[in-house]
Amino acid sequence: MAYRSWRTPVAAALCAATAAHAQMYICTTGSGQMFTGDYIPAACRNHEIRVLNPDGSVREIIPAPLTPEEKKAQEAADEARRKQEEARLRRERRDRALLATYSSVGDIDAARRQTLSGLQATIQRADAAIAQYQRERKRLDEDAEFYLHHPMPARLQEEFQENRILLRQQRQARDQAQAEIQRVNEQFDADRQRYIELQSGSAAAADPASGY
Repeated sequence: MAYRSWRTPVAAALCAATAAHAQMYICTTGSGQMFTGDYIPAACRNHEIRVLNPDGSVREIIPAPLTPEEKKAQEAADEARRKQEEARLRRERRDRALLATYSSVGDIDAARRQTLSGLQATIQRADAAIAQYQRERKRLDEDAEFYLHHPMPARLQEEFQENRILLRQQRQARDQAQAEIQRVNEQFDADRQRYIELQSGSAAAADPASGY
């Protein structure tokens, strides 16, 4: 080939490339200097490169490599698009499941009542157990009065410890059930609203960033 080194006279380079029926690589650096060659000049590797046909027309444009800052921004943009697509797919799956699970708003309300009924029963059982263990604690306190000036028997100490553990467990069960009631209500509120939107055809107007 006639051009194995960098060429700055562009017109001569293009003519030579046309005559040799070879493609030509050309770029302009930040300082305005132009480089050409029948292979990619080293000076062009960090710049946009135009690949020319033998007739001088542009066959391809090779973009300049991204700077570290541009690469970081591109990765962040790609990650944002990926998360947005995942959210869209999750929303669509939930919408399909919602429509497949319920045939009316009344069904949603009935499911809420049934779920809350079980949780409320859990709270009632916990309250009854707490009341029982509190009565037992009162008895234990009365028994302990006999040992104000004497060591408490190991049996009575064990009963105190067991009573504390059982009371704590039942209070935790009650607190968890109460927290679950709040979560269930929030979820059914969201399901109910989304179901109405889907049925009314207003789903497209819903906020894509919302839980539904």
